[in-house]
Amino acid sequence: MRASREDGFVLVTALWFLALLALISVIVAGWISTALDRAITLRDRASAQAALIGVTDRLALVMVSGGYSSRGLELVPISGVADSGQPWTAGSGPAPDNPFIALDGRPYRVGSIVVRLFDEGGLYDLSSPSHDTLSKLLKNYGIVSSDIDAMTVALAAYEKPSDTRTEIIHDADYLQARLPLPRHTPLVTPWELYRVLGWARAEALWRGPTPFTDTVTLGPVAGLNLNTAPVQVLAAVTGMDDQAVARLVASRAGHPLTSLRELEPGADLTQTEDRPIAFVPSNIIRLKVTQAGDPLVHIISIRLTPLGPAPYRIDFAVDMPQDDSSRALAASGRLAELPVLPNAP
Repeated sequence: MRASREDGFVLVTALWFLALLALISVIVAGWISTALDRAITLRDRASAQAALIGVTDRLALVMVSGGYSSRGLELVPISGVADSGQPWTAGSGPAPDNPFIALDGRPYRVGSIVVRLFDEGGLYDLSSPSHDTLSKLLKNYGIVSSDIDAMTVALAAYEKPSDTRTEIIHDADYLQARLPLPRHTPLVTPWELYRVLGWARAEALWRGPTPFTDTVTLGPVAGLNLNTAPVQVLAAVTGMDDQAVARLVASRAGHPLTSLRELEPGADLTQTEDRPIAFVPSNIIRLKVTQAGDPLVHIISIRLTPLGPAPYRIDFAVDMPQDDSSRALAASGRLAELPVLPNAP
């Protein structure tokens, strides 16, 4: 009887020991699985960051060593352009055969990532806004006139140098709205508009396929590039109606404009009081990079600085949640349909 009881105790102990081992193995397997998942996530993030750095460096090299034309960034200087300093025009000979990169936001692919490039010369310049054209641009987003007046005044006050006589009143408004106090200096990025009184509440600016931050630059840029300006900016700055803007955008995709003579008869561009018309890119290019599985879109603004200590500088680099259009472009099924970002021959 004693031996039987001891045998039973040993059996129960062995079962408990086996159960403990099984529990430990489950915990260890969970740890290993979690560690592998984290390693894969870190690997993907590192790969995406490396791709972003590579594309940024590639673009900066093209900006510094290539050329500009009405088509966009030329991967090699066009014959005659480097010597004369003038862009290629339809009257100067046939269109060049050199590869180029368009700067109107059309998507390219580099491996598993999607790249879109924007000439900031085609965007609305917030460094010297006209009340009339800024109001038109906001109205194009559905903002009502009463809100527009308050928002433009708030933006001017936000950037205006500090004035102790009125600062207390403005500070009280910002504290009540639970916003950081104004910096009283020019904006650092377009997304700083979220911190300007009344702007964050205008939800129409931040939704849709073309959020307001995609249509504005902090400049300064000298001319409005008709070959890259989005429809919202064209309608606000040029005075063209919606139909004329749509025709211009459709036409320039295959035949970039090189002079005002190529505009359709009757097109009136006399209302561009903000800045003159241009047909070649500015010295500021915005880069947007997305990748399947990455919840963020990476945005970098690169500015050529030929007279500075370095040939270019990064004005800002921000990561934002992907919008619907970015997710659609980064989807694996759509990726194969996109053209490859051209390389220099």
